[in-house]
Amino acid sequence: MASLRYTVREYQDDLRSGIAWLAFWREGRSWHGEAFHLDMSDYLYPEDKMRLAEIQAADPKAVVVNGYYSGYLGEEMSVDELADGVRHHYENGLSNIAPFMEAHDDALPPEVLEEARAKAHAAGLPFYERPYNGADIDPYVYDGNMSIEDYELMHRLMEQDNERSERVNEVFSIQLHNRQLYEQGKDGVWLDMPTTTEQLQAALQQIGITADNPQDFFINGYSYPEGQCLALPYDMVLAADVDELNFLAAQLGQLDAAEIAELNAALQNPKGGFASIGQIIDFTENVDYYVHLPDVHSAAALGDYYLNRSGMVDMPQEWKVGIDTVQFGRHISQQEQGAFTEYGYIVKSGDEWQRVHEGQPVPEEYRVMAFPQPEVMRDEIKTRQAAVLTAEAPQPQPVIPIDLNGKNNAERMKEITDRLEAGIQALFESEQYKAYLTAMSKFHNYSFNNTLLIAMQKPDASLVAGFGKWRDDFERHVKKGEKGIKILAPSPYKVKKQMEKIDPSTQKPVIGADGKPVTEEREIEIPAFRVVTVFDVSQTEGKEIPGIAVSELTGSVEQYQDFFAALEKASPVPIAFENIEGGAHGYYHLEEKRIAIDEGMSELQTLKTAIHEIAHAKLHAIDKDAPATEQAVRPDHRTREVQAESVAYAVCQHYGLDTSDYSFGYVAGWSSGRELSELKASLETIRKAANELITDIDDHLAQLQQERETKQEAEQPQEEQTTDQTEAPSLDLTAEPVVTVLWSESPHLKEGQTMPLHEADALFAKLDAEYPAGMGYDKTKFRIDFTFRGQPDNYEGRQDFGDGDGSLIQHIQSYHEYYAQDENWKSHVIAETGSEGWEQDKAERDMLLSEFVPYMKLHCNLSHMEQEARRSLLSGEELTPEQTAYFHAVLDYVQECRPLLNQGQYRLPEPPKLSDFDQTLQDYKEQVQAEIAQEAAAAGMTVEEYAAAGYEAPEQDSFSIYQIKSGDETRDYRFEPFDRLQATGRSVDRANYDLVYTVPLDSKTTLEDIYRTFNIDHPADFKGHSLSVSDVVVLHQGGKDTAHYCDSFGFQQVPEFLRENPLRTAELSTEQNENMIDGIINNTPSMGELEAKVKAGEQISLTDLADAAKAEAKKPKTKQSRKAQQKKPSIRAQLKAAQEEQAKKKPAREKSQELEV
Repeated sequence: MASLRYTVREYQDDLRSGIAWLAFWREGRSWHGEAFHLDMSDYLYPEDKMRLAEIQAADPKAVVVNGYYSGYLGEEMSVDELADGVRHHYENGLSNIAPFMEAHDDALPPEVLEEARAKAHAAGLPFYERPYNGADIDPYVYDGNMSIEDYELMHRLMEQDNERSERVNEVFSIQLHNRQLYEQGKDGVWLDMPTTTEQLQAALQQIGITADNPQDFFINGYSYPEGQCLALPYDMVLAADVDELNFLAAQLGQLDAAEIAELNAALQNPKGGFASIGQIIDFTENVDYYVHLPDVHSAAALGDYYLNRSGMVDMPQEWKVGIDTVQFGRHISQQEQGAFTEYGYIVKSGDEWQRVHEGQPVPEEYRVMAFPQPEVMRDEIKTRQAAVLTAEAPQPQPVIPIDLNGKNNAERMKEITDRLEAGIQALFESEQYKAYLTAMSKFHNYSFNNTLLIAMQKPDASLVAGFGKWRDDFERHVKKGEKGIKILAPSPYKVKKQMEKIDPSTQKPVIGADGKPVTEEREIEIPAFRVVTVFDVSQTEGKEIPGIAVSELTGSVEQYQDFFAALEKASPVPIAFENIEGGAHGYYHLEEKRIAIDEGMSELQTLKTAIHEIAHAKLHAIDKDAPATEQAVRPDHRTREVQAESVAYAVCQHYGLDTSDYSFGYVAGWSSGRELSELKASLETIRKAANELITDIDDHLAQLQQERETKQEAEQPQEEQTTDQTEAPSLDLTAEPVVTVLWSESPHLKEGQTMPLHEADALFAKLDAEYPAGMGYDKTKFRIDFTFRGQPDNYEGRQDFGDGDGSLIQHIQSYHEYYAQDENWKSHVIAETGSEGWEQDKAERDMLLSEFVPYMKLHCNLSHMEQEARRSLLSGEELTPEQTAYFHAVLDYVQECRPLLNQGQYRLPEPPKLSDFDQTLQDYKEQVQAEIAQEAAAAGMTVEEYAAAGYEAPEQDSFSIYQIKSGDETRDYRFEPFDRLQATGRSVDRANYDLVYTVPLDSKTTLEDIYRTFNIDHPADFKGHSLSVSDVVVLHQGGKDTAHYCDSFGFQQVPEFLRENPLRTAELSTEQNENMIDGIINNTPSMGELEAKVKAGEQISLTDLADAAKAEAKKPKTKQSRKAQQKKPSIRAQLKAAQEEQAKKKPAREKSQELEV
């Protein structure tokens, strides 16, 4: 029987060092002890867990202690003191075996295992219960951590994977990336193609891409499996979309190795490859479009292939020895337009390319692109901060207004944002914030997957850390009986592997001298994870954790109902109240395009929250259906919250509502540091958004006030109604519209100021362009008075100088174009007035855009003409009588057109032209018309016909004579009557003829005249034989050709002569090209000379051999009868040439320049 002191004495060194954990228990009256060691991850080994379970069964009060971690034990204690410490633990139940095993057990809770198992099975994957510890699982040893069904499923998937790996081009990979992570130098994620939507979304979540920030997504790389080269154009892959690439991968997976090699050669064809992913996809439907010789890489190899292996050259073997294969191969590649690539020789086969998929949508089964669901933007402090705040809610108190000293909106808005920045900076410099930062820096930011694991096990968790971190860093300890939260911690390891060396400039493998990719040894990191235990702050107790106090706003607001109604009208999406759980005051739902506000808040908190969410809707909404390249760059989550809360603060300050107690802490909580980078980078955005929202609120408040006054006036009709509007100026039908400034923030305009429309249009454009950037806007309310369709009318509006709208007319046009197409405005109008109201609104805007805006532009054009004419007449410059008369005519024209325009006639008469007043120009015009009439008569045409023909006479008629080629192959055709030719089944084939003569044809000349002339008295330059049987005469008359066969008696028409023979097209083209080479026949060696070279052992060219045979069968080519007469250019051609010459000189603007509407 061993006493406790005796047992402790045996383990005293272990207790003092604190290296091992010691278990002490009783069996009867005897004490026992045993040492246990944890692995590198602080977990119990499986055999130790079994042993501890046995000890606990023997003595449920057994304890496990450590001299370093456990209380009442220490390095300097004696054996008796150590024994007393162990006894204290045992008798008070401080360190029992059960909590020790739970804290150091890597097994997940049963409910987590079951949920994870269900998800694995739903994804079609096997489930392995044992946590991953960095060691590979042996798939051929059943260790009991899998069900039999999962084990069999794993082997089926392995077989499928082996089958896929055997295919040549089953898959290639693309690197997905996030622009923000890319700018931070972080790596993207590789995704094998083809893929599924689930796999794609999992990869996107790893790089922080959701439907909330699709504009940050891009493809950053492309690679293919080792040993399975696929030479897709790198830039084309990066510019393609994921669905296209997924479809491409699926289609290429159907090709064999030879077809992939053919595709690689076609992709590298320098004479024309593929312009799009769609064309590459279509290659799978056109594998016979090319002929591919994979082992031919040079002209010599191509010449050898055609000469000795193709079976296409029938020649004695002793002759082939003398052929120059280099020249022969080069000649062939030029003739058939082939190309040499690193993947072999490629040439088109002659088959027609079938366009199947190019330009068509990707089939539905290959569409995988879908971003993970977006987040919901909430008006709340980060959850981890809100969870540790225990401040008591303050009692409601009235809102204290603030005073602003700025002279205009721009100055006041700058004063507000400066005050925001100063207030937050003061918060950053406080001792409270320093303590908060010190505490928050010790917490780990968990991944998306671990966040899900934490939420599954403890949904209300906020701040989590390990057992030791709570104790060492925060002076807090885990409460007795609390269960730990299991998460995954990274535990990667590195291995060395031989991989292809990639050229950094081309991103393609480096090819060695042997034609194979060069490899290099690289150290790669293999991702692995282990299970660790953490505890939430609510499971601990001890020292309080510092935080930033953000108190909910209290107090009432004057005219709250009107203010909130104006906010509803200013919001681009609907606003509704609901009971929001989780501490959020409100949120903007990106997917459903709506704003929710928490019920039961104070009036000030409600208004502030509504403005915060409206700012989100205006600044951070996205169109998920738009292509990523067209979407605006969207800021990160921190910046979005800083912008939204800053806009809310600025707008509330503008109306005298102080939200500093809430907004300063909120913006500070979302800022990445005391430098306030998110706030400073967004000041211009904040000021602009706040100004726009203030303007909208002002307008809606004024509208509500006006509606209320109108209702009151309707209820009291006896009261005299007054108006404060500026009195409209009187107009007449000959007047230009007049613009009146009703009020303006611009120092360049005065209330009640009037000016003509064209002056206001130019002045507004000038004030808008010159307004300082980043200084807000100068709002100006205006009214245009005019006569429209014969009735007095007016238009009221407001332009903000500094927003880039341009001139007054441009502002009106862009304003109505925007609202005519804005879906939010359409929804608002329909909600307020129904479909009929929207149709009326649309019709009014259509009228303004299609009639009123052009009406104003025409008035401005007339004014500019009038100004230019008056300037020229009053300038004092010497004008010719013609110029003086012209400018007076312009003034009369303007006076004539204004009444027409004001009556609704927009098709104005043609304006006067200076040429109408210049006699010299009139004389020249008559001369040109006379010459045109002469040319038309010479061509046998009327002036109208001549003009329709482009002022060109028709081509002259002619005829051509064709005679049978010399040689044995045409002997049976020569001098054969037409009926005998037909009886033997032969036809009059143009391929058997040479063109020997062409001459103009007189309209009176007949075929018999031609026969007589070329038998009795043929021209001196005619080199053919006398016109005989089997010759063909082709008449070119009136743009048409007819062929006539010279027969024993008369001529027979032979239309087949003019038909193209497709089998001879290529040969004829080659012969014509060769015949056009000067001196080719005279310089060609004879057959005897070539035979002598072969016998002497010299090489000869196969081209020379073919040309020598051809030269012996041909006669010299005849010349045409005479040179074509040089045609005198027409009047139109002369005028065009003169205009082109004059256009080379840039004319200076003169007072005689014509003025046009």
